[in-house]
Amino acid sequence: MTVPPRTVRGRQLRAIARREASRSLAGRRLLPLGILAILPVVLAVLRAVFLPESRAADVSGGVAEFSQVFWVFILRIVVFFSAAHAFVKTFRSEITDETLHWSLMAPLRRRELVIGKFTGAWIATSLVLAASTAATWALYLVPHSSHLGDFLARAGVVHLVRYLVVVVVACAAYGAIFLLMGLYFRSPMIPAVVLLGWEALTPFLPAALKSLTVVNHLAALLPVPVQLGSFAVASTAPPAWLAVGALVACVVVFLAFAVRRSRRLEVSYSAE
Repeated sequence: MTVPPRTVRGRQLRAIARREASRSLAGRRLLPLGILAILPVVLAVLRAVFLPESRAADVSGGVAEFSQVFWVFILRIVVFFSAAHAFVKTFRSEITDETLHWSLMAPLRRRELVIGKFTGAWIATSLVLAASTAATWALYLVPHSSHLGDFLARAGVVHLVRYLVVVVVACAAYGAIFLLMGLYFRSPMIPAVVLLGWEALTPFLPAALKSLTVVNHLAALLPVPVQLGSFAVASTAPPAWLAVGALVACVVVFLAFAVRRSRRLEVSYSAE
């Protein structure tokens, strides 16, 4: 019996995704991701150890502190650089190891190759960074454990779920951008630094330009509004549905460009 083409392509996509996820979670590719993921956890442990007992009742203060740490450190540094490492490596590591030609010679379409690699790296980074975020969130609340009843009953779990959703969506949005960079640039460091600078300027940009940054749409999904500072340009955050739509469109557009680029991809290991 002939297997339908869609079934074959679905199997190929799942196999590529599983292989890419296992590669991202093993060996030397896991080390930078693991180090980045552990940093906010260490920060939360230090806070839990040294927080004065007089602040144990200040649950709202702990919640606000975590929101700022998530915005400034987890989202804009840990997630950003984790995505840069994981997704650039999807193709770049195989070029470095001189194994990409096996994937290009396999009887599969380049679209399945790109989407499969993206999916595998997305799953791997999302799992690691979601676990890191959940652990950091819990550790930020540990010093206030005897006063958490009302917060957990009203909004605690919802807050955590929304932070995890932001992490997963951020991994997808930044991941699609960095996967494309890995296909175009032998060393994506310079475009990555440019992107980091552009994202860092978000609070100071006019509303029209804010809409062209990933982090502006991610901010609309946060459960606690972040403090942008006195020099930030005031603007209204987009509604959550529009922010999600813009981020999904970002992923689709950059993956489409990546698929197009992959169709013209030729490997010359001597040039690397």
